[in-house]
Amino acid sequence: MPEGQVPAAFAEFWGRAFAGRPVRAYLNLGKAAPPSWRRALEEGLKAHLALQKARLSPMPRDLQERIGAKSLLGFAYPL
Repeated sequence: MPEGQVPAAFAEFWGRAFAGRPVRAYLNLGKAAPPSWRRALEEGLKAHLALQKARLSPMPRDLQERIGAKSLLGFAYPL
């Protein structure tokens, strides 16, 4: 998968997994991730989920060291 499709893949996967249910999502974005990912995540999550709440935060330093600064980490759950 091309890296530009990563945010859309997150949103589509969660959209299929939680179809029609209200969802909360928490994401961490590494400092080296492309700036376009932030916009793509916002658009994709709104388009594919019945989003009740979402938070996009910078990746903590210890996680960036372990998984890379160009990473996206997310957790979502239905209500």
